[in-house]
Amino acid sequence: MPVPPQETQSQLERTSNILGEYMLKGWTLTDLHCDQCNVTPLMREPAAQASAANRARIQFCAQCDGGPAGPSSQARQITPDQPGPLPQLEFPSPIDPHPPIPSSSSPLPRTTSPTAAARTRTSEDISEAISARLLQGYSLLQSNCPNASCKGVPLIGYPRAKDGTRDPRRMCVGCGTGYVSEGQMGGMQPIQPMGRAQAQAVRPVSGSSSRGAPQTQAGPSTGTGLGVSGMGTQAQAVPESPRSKRRRELYETGEAINATLRPPPSDRQTTTSRSTAQEDQDLLSPIDPDLGPSASVDGPAPPPTSTIHTALERVNGSLALTLDRLAASLSAHTADGGQGSEARYFVDVKLHTEAIRDVLECVEMVRRVQ
Repeated sequence: MPVPPQETQSQLERTSNILGEYMLKGWTLTDLHCDQCNVTPLMREPAAQASAANRARIQFCAQCDGGPAGPSSQARQITPDQPGPLPQLEFPSPIDPHPPIPSSSSPLPRTTSPTAAARTRTSEDISEAISARLLQGYSLLQSNCPNASCKGVPLIGYPRAKDGTRDPRRMCVGCGTGYVSEGQMGGMQPIQPMGRAQAQAVRPVSGSSSRGAPQTQAGPSTGTGLGVSGMGTQAQAVPESPRSKRRRELYETGEAINATLRPPPSDRQTTTSRSTAQEDQDLLSPIDPDLGPSASVDGPAPPPTSTIHTALERVNGSLALTLDRLAASLSAHTADGGQGSEARYFVDVKLHTEAIRDVLECVEMVRRVQ
């Protein structure tokens, strides 16, 4: 005869309540199933309680027996190693046996206070939640929740992974807080949700983050063709100024001199914050008094196959190219009758003048090497 669905649901709720209640009392949910219903796992009495009563530990089925004092619980006592009949002892429970759950047809009058009733409902909810988690594969732990509002609610452990590894996370069904074990120290650290500051700290770097990074302005060049490849890389990271773009276009053919000569850093490299008036004053000053007409290189000329001779030829070609471009820029400015941008041609003159000065510094360095 099939069992009605309502009666089956009521029986499952009663079994879950009994399991949760005795697990809160310290009983162990074993991996053994009842030999009568073949569904419900057996509950085992704590060893300390059985030792205090000087008897064997009791096991009972929550569905068939209803409690440790049920008809079949005494028959399921764990037998010791030595043979012999076990004394039939009654279970000395310090508390009243679990009362039967009243049906809807015969409700019992409530004589408890509202606070006790709320506490009872909370305990029942926790028991049902623990029972549901245990049926899902969770394990009941011996440690309680450290939250003061839970008052002794045991923690449950997450199911093992497919490879058999143990999950270090713990959870309390009373307050819903998750914990993670801190290793061999035995402590637990609450798992807190990630805040907004932490989410921004681990957020992937986007293209807009380059605005907050320190940017280095391109200073005046200290050598013909120096830093052209570096300017190309920097142009991809930060917007290129018109002056830097013009400088890069002007010295595109001077990269070969980097392989041989690299003039020492001049004082202009450390004074990038000078005002425009001071830079204009530098244009009016002599290029280098040591490199005038009277400054001649003493000694024999270097052989054609030497590195110095090759460097001098490249310096000569770079100087000639700079002078040709300066002349072409001035000619174009004169041909259009001053209709073009005077600022652009002023920048051209300034850049070419600095290029000539850099070339002469290279020549001075070669002379010192000799």
